[in-house]
Amino acid sequence: MDNEIKESSWEWTIADRLRKARVSTGMTKEEFAEVTEISRTTVANLEKGTGPYKQPYLITWAHFTNVSLEWITTGQELSPDSPHGRLAC
Repeated sequence: MDNEIKESSWEWTIADRLRKARVSTGMTKEEFAEVTEISRTTVANLEKGTGPYKQPYLITWAHFTNVSLEWITTGQELSPDSPHGRLAC
């Protein structure tokens, strides 16, 4: 994830972070839905903020966009110095 995405991410909603993460992969909603096996309608709803923000969707999103689940849910990353380290996707 590049620094431009990280800089203001704490101000974004989960929907904003999901959309930014997908866009950073270069995939369209349709392509993302196909590779993640999340329906196109669900991808669109999550990015619009109409949820539902189920844990399996968020974990899958984190995995396929190479961002942490922590960043998606809170807009923050765990420090590598943290006892929990950086969340793995």
